[in-house]
Amino acid sequence: MPQTNLQAATERLQSQTLGQLIHHFLERFDLWTVDGCLDADRHLDDCFGRIDAHYRALHTSALAADAARQAMAVFMRSPEFMNQLYEGVLPDGQIHWPSTRIVQCLLQHCAVDPVAWVVLGPVIQSMRADVPEEVPSKYGCKTWRQLLQRSELFEVRTDLDNRTGQGRTWFRPITSDKTESTSQTT
Repeated sequence: MPQTNLQAATERLQSQTLGQLIHHFLERFDLWTVDGCLDADRHLDDCFGRIDAHYRALHTSALAADAARQAMAVFMRSPEFMNQLYEGVLPDGQIHWPSTRIVQCLLQHCAVDPVAWVVLGPVIQSMRADVPEEVPSKYGCKTWRQLLQRSELFEVRTDLDNRTGQGRTWFRPITSDKTESTSQTT
């Protein structure tokens, strides 16, 4: 029974049944006659039936609430819940990127200046040292760049390092005031 229905039923029980029993019973029934006693007995049986039905509804609701509490406690101790809470991986395998530890670590590297571009290479080295368990493959990605793009929380660009001749990946958090495209190659 939904909470509002249960509350309304309780109020009705209190005002109609209990109020009549406590305050008006002697006024309503002539207990000095046999017919009055029989009427009072029927009324008490009727009241008992209503009170008993209400008790059963409350008892059923309490049992359901206790079962829900126990089921939630079991789920909260499960690896699936811990994975969802700490890793952002939902039970159906979907990833809630803002909740993932790897994204939180990447954002920490951008925290000094969130509008500045950050070179990905040194961030990867730092994360390998600090949180070696946080790798793209844990989230179904083959590369760090793929993880940045899949999360849809970062702008990504690449350029050529003139000293080494190798490509570099840069990233920064996406904010509403940035006008550059999400993925840019220079």
